[in-house]
Amino acid sequence: MVEVWITKINLKDLDEKEIEEKCREIKNKDPSFKFKIDIENNVKYLIVYSYNKDQAYKRGVWILKNMIKKEGFGFDVFRIV
Repeated sequence: MVEVWITKINLKDLDEKEIEEKCREIKNKDPSFKFKIDIENNVKYLIVYSYNKDQAYKRGVWILKNMIKKEGFGFDVFRIV
C-alpha cells in the first residue's frame, strides 16, 4: 500500500487564481507536484499531495515562505489512505 500525505493550507483572503497559477508552474517543472483547490464548509484550501511526511512538511514551508508571504498563515500535514 502506497502512503499519500497531504499539505492543507487555508486560502483565506488570498487570490485563488494566482495561487493556482503558481502551482501549475511548479507542476510543469516538477511532475511529482500534484495539487488541487478544494472547498470545505465554504472555505477554500490548497491541497498538495506528497509521497511522505517530510516532503509534505517541506512543501508547506516552501509555499508559505515563497508563495503566500503573509503573516497568520499555516498548514496541516495529514496521511491519507
